[in-house]
Amino acid sequence: MCDLSERCDAAIESRSQEKIDLCIEEIQLLAESNKGSLAKAQLSYYLGNLFNAKSDLSNERTHLMNGPRPVNLMKALEHRRKSFNLSREKEDVLHELCQVNLSNSYFSMCRYVESLELLDGYSFENNESKYVGLCRQIFLLDQIEPMLDDDGHAEQFAMRRLDLFNRMYDERKEIQHPGVLRYISAEENVKYNEKLTFFFKDTKRIEALSEKPSYSPDEMSYREWCLENRLFLNPLNIISDLWIADRDILQFPSYMVELNEGPYLAASFSSIKREYCFARFLCYDGLFGHHPGYEENWLFFTNTGDEPSYGGDIEKLKVACRLAYSVCDKLLTLLVFYVSGEKKKVYFRPREIKKIMKNQQAHPALEALFWLSSEFGTDEKYDTGFLSELYSFRNDLEHNYVRVCEGGSSPWDSSSDYARTVTREELIDFTFLSLSTARSALFYLTFFVKSQEEQVEKSGYYLPNPVPYV
Repeated sequence: MCDLSERCDAAIESRSQEKIDLCIEEIQLLAESNKGSLAKAQLSYYLGNLFNAKSDLSNERTHLMNGPRPVNLMKALEHRRKSFNLSREKEDVLHELCQVNLSNSYFSMCRYVESLELLDGYSFENNESKYVGLCRQIFLLDQIEPMLDDDGHAEQFAMRRLDLFNRMYDERKEIQHPGVLRYISAEENVKYNEKLTFFFKDTKRIEALSEKPSYSPDEMSYREWCLENRLFLNPLNIISDLWIADRDILQFPSYMVELNEGPYLAASFSSIKREYCFARFLCYDGLFGHHPGYEENWLFFTNTGDEPSYGGDIEKLKVACRLAYSVCDKLLTLLVFYVSGEKKKVYFRPREIKKIMKNQQAHPALEALFWLSSEFGTDEKYDTGFLSELYSFRNDLEHNYVRVCEGGSSPWDSSSDYARTVTREELIDFTFLSLSTARSALFYLTFFVKSQEEQVEKSGYYLPNPVPYV
């Protein structure tokens, strides 16, 4: 593996597509014959780097709108995600490298929320992973901070960036990565950080502001679970799981309306937000809640012989998965109306977001929504396919017959069994995936609207009018 690693690095440094292709071909043959998960993780790690290098050579991201299918960019993400998941078995140097690389792939697609949450709070042992990861966090905080609608949140992102830079500067003698060392030692970066240090010298960090609230035991457990799983619609929950982030404070940013026009776009966002939050609670209740037995009494369910589950907890998880998934379609409908005033039914698809991008200035939040939607495997040209199973599963929940069972094969002939069967754990995984995807999409929507309305405010044609809250 050591010799292979060196050949991969040499091919990437050569910037020769022919040499990179030869390495890819060799590694793909090795991957076909190798069954060990850790070996496959290592090989996928190499492939992710090689496809990423090919993407850079062909400048795929720059030609996103009118160029050919960005196959290398998507293959890099696919292999980096695979190497990250396979290397979980043994969380060592390889897993740390895979984690940083996956974050880098998300960053290249402007998916800053997922990229930052992959790195935030992790303590890396490997020198390169540690400092490349810290440097990446600084870049991500820089990108997200100006798109936040709350000045207090933007301040906390800026201070987190400041603290990470100061930490790296203090430890600069330990940094081995030449690119990171150049960045942290650059005079303009050092001076900028000195200004930030002076500006924030009396400002409290979130650690000092966060106090454990006095909720009931049930509410405490629920909110703690949301914090730990990064499920609150709160930018502070992107960078922290402290109690200060236990509110769903994300709102549709202030926006320009005609005189006497009501706050209906903000109300639409509130409705979508409510559905997400209810889906999240149903997921929690399905996992940990006590479902009343009387609701299940005298229902006379059919036993298919494979230990089917008809419990209320299962139904809550199913509904949570469907409801969270529908958030993405609804927020795109809101986005289309916001940019065009056109009321129409749309689906969370790359081609729909591309239509919006053609009539707007380039914006990272729109690109993030584009790449997030491509994960559902509904557009052949831009199919990364990671969420295609979720897409298929949600359709089965909505239109087909899904059976949750734990007992393996049924003892009977199954020729008339058209059900999609999943285990409870698989159902839980789909539900979490649906929730996290919807949450990211909601963040990106508000990031885009905030940036657009800033341009309106700068034009001078702006009369503030507060949105009334229930």
